[in-house]
Amino acid sequence: MGAAHAMVLARHGATVHIADVLHDEGRELAARAREEGLAIHYLELDVTDEQSWMAAVQAAEDRWGDINVLVNNAGITGQPGGFAMEDPQIWNRTISVNQTGVYLGMRAVVPSMQRAGVGSIINISSILGFVGDSEYFAYNASKGALLTMTRSAALKLAKENIRVNTVCPGMVTTPMNEAEVELQKYIDATPMGRMAQPEEVSNVVLFLASNESSYMTGSDLIVDGGFLAQ
Repeated sequence: MGAAHAMVLARHGATVHIADVLHDEGRELAARAREEGLAIHYLELDVTDEQSWMAAVQAAEDRWGDINVLVNNAGITGQPGGFAMEDPQIWNRTISVNQTGVYLGMRAVVPSMQRAGVGSIINISSILGFVGDSEYFAYNASKGALLTMTRSAALKLAKENIRVNTVCPGMVTTPMNEAEVELQKYIDATPMGRMAQPEEVSNVVLFLASNESSYMTGSDLIVDGGFLAQ
């Protein structure tokens, strides 16, 4: 999804820095984007490390100036088996990437947005932030936490013209989800009867990044083919 977000935003005029620990994939995407004439640049970033965030933000500011959009997209699924079987190390890693990584990201970019006088932070949660799943305890916990973290940050930053919202996808066609052992169960439970294409989520990210959503903050936008309507 991160690759799709970057391409959609860049095609609509944004200068985008993508950042990850998957360095080869990141550099390849940036190279392909430049061939298309898009302004996408790759930065190395471990979202669980505060110093890595500070270095990435500084590099982005040095190249293009103040940051006015952050998409917190990095995430891992954890380990199936439920809370009784989930290894504490897997729990810690999942919370570190999915929850603490978002906290560190928001904390790192807010000073830049304050200087710019405007900002939009978009945290990628999940439908599993709203409902339980017997198999993915840490993942559910992390994605549920993002909903209240987003609202708290939105309240804190509202008077500074910095908006904070979540996008909550259902099942999306990505390599991570295609490896999901219970994939068909989720597709069968989705009223539209299919998975989303990444760009269908990215178009919602684009909306929140743009001035078209200028009066929205603290909101959860659900993109799930009707899953949570049941």
